[in-house]
Amino acid sequence: MDSVAKIAKVGKGTVYTYFDNKEDLFDEIVDSTIKQMMNVANKAIKPGLPFHENIRHVLEAILAFRQKNNRLFKKSNSGANKNGRKHSTRP
Repeated sequence: MDSVAKIAKVGKGTVYTYFDNKEDLFDEIVDSTIKQMMNVANKAIKPGLPFHENIRHVLEAILAFRQKNNRLFKKSNSGANKNGRKHSTRP
């Protein structure tokens, strides 16, 4: 959490105001990323196009999002593996 506070240029106590622990912060990052990916996917859907073309557009958009945010995905995967988790444990 020290690194997060330093990067955000806030005190460590401020980070703990919003997140109880590293796992909560990690879960929020994962949830936010999923929401962004869903938004990207929804924007890629073009009404009137055949289903298979829309699927292709959605997959291309998600791949582009992942490439643009490659560093985030690498960090989140290593964070999940360090904690012995494969995904968010939030309901």
